[in-house]
Amino acid sequence: MRNLLILILTVAFISGCNKQKSLIVTENNLIKITVPHSGKALWEYTIVKTGKTFSFQPPEFEIDGKSYTALLSEVKIDKQPQLLKNGVNLSTVAGRLSQLPDIS
Repeated sequence: MRNLLILILTVAFISGCNKQKSLIVTENNLIKITVPHSGKALWEYTIVKTGKTFSFQPPEFEIDGKSYTALLSEVKIDKQPQLLKNGVNLSTVAGRLSQLPDIS
């Protein structure tokens, strides 16, 4: 029983230490766009006023007959946001595919 309790506490401690905050891609007084490190979504869109979040799942693709989900790790802002001619800000992020770290 004592070993089980130690194991549970250790797992809980390690889980808490490894939690990373979501990468904020862009935010203003209306919206916030993030890339979560949870592995549950590729990116999230949050309406600031209501707190409602929409999660967008990563695409799946096939290489040599094996299916992969495009979940990213080591995600970072790749370039400074660009203001496009139509008034939209373009933000770019880059990361490694979790299942295929050699592909970035």
